[in-house]
Amino acid sequence: MRRLAIALLLFAASIRADVRPRAIPPRAIETGNVKTWRFVLVNDAPVAEQRVPVTFSISNDELLSIPANCERSATRHDEVRCVVDIGASSISSELTFTIRTSTSLKFGRFGAAVTTIGSKSWRDEAILARDFVVTNVADSGAGSLRAAIEQVNEQCATNSDVSRDGPCRISFAIDAPLPASGWYTIAPKTPLPALTAYDVTIDGSTQANDFGAPKIMLDGRDVQGGHGLELHCSRADIIDVAIGSFPQNGIFAIPRPSAIYTGVTVRRAWLGVDPTGVQSAPNGWRGLQTYRSYGTIADNVIAANRRAGAFFAHASELTIRDNFVGLGADGKTPPGNGASGVFIDVPLPETYAQVPVPVYLTVRDNVVAYNAQAGLSVTNGSELAIGANRFFNNAGAAIDFGLNGRGGAIEPAPAIRAATYANGVTTIEGTAGRSSTVFLYASGQLKADGSVEAEQFIGQLSAGPAFTLAVPRDLRGLYISASSSAITVGQIPSSCLCDVPKQHLLSTELSAPRRVD
Repeated sequence: MRRLAIALLLFAASIRADVRPRAIPPRAIETGNVKTWRFVLVNDAPVAEQRVPVTFSISNDELLSIPANCERSATRHDEVRCVVDIGASSISSELTFTIRTSTSLKFGRFGAAVTTIGSKSWRDEAILARDFVVTNVADSGAGSLRAAIEQVNEQCATNSDVSRDGPCRISFAIDAPLPASGWYTIAPKTPLPALTAYDVTIDGSTQANDFGAPKIMLDGRDVQGGHGLELHCSRADIIDVAIGSFPQNGIFAIPRPSAIYTGVTVRRAWLGVDPTGVQSAPNGWRGLQTYRSYGTIADNVIAANRRAGAFFAHASELTIRDNFVGLGADGKTPPGNGASGVFIDVPLPETYAQVPVPVYLTVRDNVVAYNAQAGLSVTNGSELAIGANRFFNNAGAAIDFGLNGRGGAIEPAPAIRAATYANGVTTIEGTAGRSSTVFLYASGQLKADGSVEAEQFIGQLSAGPAFTLAVPRDLRGLYISASSSAITVGQIPSSCLCDVPKQHLLSTELSAPRRVD
């Protein structure tokens, strides 16, 4: 069996201030020996974002399409060169190729190697997916979403299926005419079957039209109970769908029987609003709820749901980034959510051989607004990296550890000692409790209790313990606040013959504000 040789050139990486995922290119309907090759690059270490050059050597297979941010080599027909964006501790880049191979080639994961360069660790996965195509909006029968889920559950149930034939994908190729709304609505009459496949993707981006937003809407208004999508998978990716009006959660994920965690990736999903991104279609509970999950929740709109926008219980190695929570896709419409924007319920650290096992959660670059309780609620001072988010017009605190509104984080918040303006520059001085990354914010008004949220993110810097940030803007009259995230090194008792992660992430709530003079 021929193999696809993958050469990673991880050099000349430069730090980026802001990371946005690149769109997955359109994929043709796959027939015969034409398959999708999906390459996922993961940064396993909590380090800064990078731009990384990657070279793919495709052997003798015929390339039918390559991602927009890649180009073929001018000297080698079998080589493709890409530049990808890598975020800290997250699934950061996905490149999708369409290839034609010999019929003798077995499709599946071609390897999952780990390459360590300095303190950075990267994992690569080459994946070829089996497609189950939804061709109509019927509630059941051939070509329906219900039928596709049933087929996936039957044919992709085990890890051996994945290693032999590749993970499964539910794609969409619904025939014209396109409804006047601009998208296709699937409105089940009874709850859809829970997805129990080992590794599955539901990819709404495969549906062709020019709408430019989720082209598939799952509408639960006719369902008497249950969730929109219920996931009992080892790994599940939900991409480019809108899910609303279900009695319970838009998406609910829980591990398979006997499994400890479930991998969940949700990208470009509208949860609680229709594909316009602004018209409410509230789910009765939450837009998204996971239990014991890891993965990435990115570039979604999570708004108008009756309870919290998103709820994560016992999560580990989960990244929540670049989402609108409580806001519509236009960044202006305020549907809110009925409780907190994001609720994270992580108990005190679990232990292995009497040693605390850290939980890595990253909440970054989100806009969280108009929620009926706090912007971000955390049940205790557990381990998170929180930074560069914007919070405004939430009824509760921007960041609330302990659910008491009074402070409950393990680390004390930084202190803003001075904030002055002169000669076109606002200078902010302060102190942090330990060497950490400090995130600074400006807000236009105080809340009733004298606190502020974080209306504008104005910068970040490494501090230890004193810091000074010069902002080339006139911020007079605004209130400056700060939060921080620190990485600490834990101890492993000499008697413990075990491999326990040593790094711990500790974040703070927002500091007391100081007005710029």
